[in-house]
Amino acid sequence: MSSTAPPPIFSIELATGDEGQVTAVVTGEVDAATADQLQNTLTGAIPEASSIDVDLGSVNFMDSSGLRALVVAMNSAEEAGVALRITATTPAVDRLLEITGLTQHLT
Repeated sequence: MSSTAPPPIFSIELATGDEGQVTAVVTGEVDAATADQLQNTLTGAIPEASSIDVDLGSVNFMDSSGLRALVVAMNSAEEAGVALRITATTPAVDRLLEITGLTQHLT
C-alpha cells in the first residue's frame, strides 16, 4: 500500500524565467513561525528579479505576520524598482487582504 504524505506546513518554491521574472509559489500556513522565511526568500530574490509574482493559491492560513512579510517584501521590491504582485489567493487570504485594505497594493 502506498501512503500519501500530508501537505507541508509551509513551503516556498522559486522559479526564474528567461527575463528575470521570478514566480514564488507558497504552500501551507504563513504565520509567526514561517513569515520570516517568506520575507527572506522574497527579499532575497529582488536583486536578480525583473518582477516577482507571488502565488498564494495554496495557502490555507495567513495571519498578520504573513501580511507584514508581504508588505516588507513589497516595499523592498518597490525601492529596487521591481514589481511584486500577488497572482493567486485563497478565500482566507482574500479576506485578510480586504479587511486590512491591502488588496489594491498587493495585486
